[in-house]
Order: sequence, then C-alpha cells, then structure tokens
Amino acid sequence: MKLLVVAAMHTEIEGLIFRLKAEKSGTLNSMDYYFREMNHAGIYLVQCGVGKVNAAAISQHAITLFQPDLLIITGIAGSMHENNRIGDIIIARELGYHDVSSGQMKHCFPYQVSFLPDEKAFKELDAMGQEYEEGRVKSGKIVSGERFIKDPEEKRKIKEAHRPDCVDMESAAIAHTAFINQVPFVCIRTICDHANEDSLEDFSFFEKESADLSASFTFEFIMRIIEKKSLQAST
Repeated sequence: MKLLVVAAMHTEIEGLIFRLKAEKSGTLNSMDYYFREMNHAGIYLVQCGVGKVNAAAISQHAITLFQPDLLIITGIAGSMHENNRIGDIIIARELGYHDVSSGQMKHCFPYQVSFLPDEKAFKELDAMGQEYEEGRVKSGKIVSGERFIKDPEEKRKIKEAHRPDCVDMESAAIAHTAFINQVPFVCIRTICDHANEDSLEDFSFFEKESADLSASFTFEFIMRIIEKKSLQAST
C-alpha cells in the first residue's frame, strides 16, 4: 500500500514528519519530500508549494513517480462559514475552484464542476470525526483559488456563488490532478483564519497550531488505514 500526503507549506507537513519519523528522501521540482515505511505501507510526504499551479505540477510528478493507492491533502484553510471556529477540522465532501467558471469546468476537460473524495476513505474520516468534541470535525465543501482571501466583499461573493465551508489555494488543484490520474483522494483542512480583514493577523498567530491539528488528525487517519490493511492481510 502506498500513501501520498501533499501539503503546500513545510508548517503543514512538519507535524507528520515528526509523528511518522519520516526521513527526507529527495526533491520534486526543488521541493523536499519525505518517506517512511510502516507495516508494509509506504508513506510519502510531499511539500508542493503555495498556489494551484505549484500544487498541480508537483502532485502530478509525485503521482507519476510514487503511484499511490490513496492521496491525502492536508493543511490549513480560511473559514467561509459563520459556525466555523479556528481549529475546527473540515473533511472535504466536495472540492472546486472559486476563480474558474463552472462552465469551463463542465464543458472542457475533465468535464467536472467539482471533485469528490474517495467514498470509503471519506467514511473512515467521518467516523473518526464523530469521536471528537461535537462540532470540531465536520464535512464540508472546500473551494480553492489563487488568492489569500482577506477582503470581506470578496468573501461575500465567493460564499454567494459557491456556498463553501472553507477556502484555500491548493486543494481543488490537487484533487483535480488526482481525478485525471484516477487516484483516490481525501482532503483534511483545519481552520486558521476567517477570510476577513483580520486574516493576515490570524494566519500569523494560528498557522502552526492549526497546521499541527491537521497533521495530528491526518496521522491518526494514516495509522487507522494501515492497521486495517495489516489486519486484512493477516486474515
């Protein structure tokens, strides 16, 4: 079994490097990646850089090189829903772009307005979330675009057009890349700011804490699926 974990920034992946005791194994387009083998499962941790193009380019390189059975997107995000608190974990049930027209996505390759996670892996994440404090882990829609959202008017327009739960700059591009390669994926993001005029200050203050919450939840998920795979192999 091969797992590929992709995150934009080092802060979003360092918690997994530490928990998994992964070692640096090389670079992909000048970005570091790390590896750990556990219970016959190979786990690749890849930093892709900020933004959709970086995310897609390095995810494609990693998919081609490592041939994963499951791709896991992890990291932090800005809230687009008034009920979200900083530190809440959002499991993507749907991913799309807020800066690409739905018509283009629908009528041009890959003919998808949005991208859906692997059903089995999503259910496992959802079951995990139910074991946490009520409301701290929830499923939702994530949208991505080439901007850090800090303007209330821009946030209002994105909410009106897409009804998302949170926003980031990479997830939809990674999901898009996984989809066209027929690689199952899931996405885990933790709220770091409220995508408003305080976002830069909140991001600076909560970045590491929120990133580590995502890493912790992602680590637990990895351990669960490896354990289940190991039990299945022994029966």
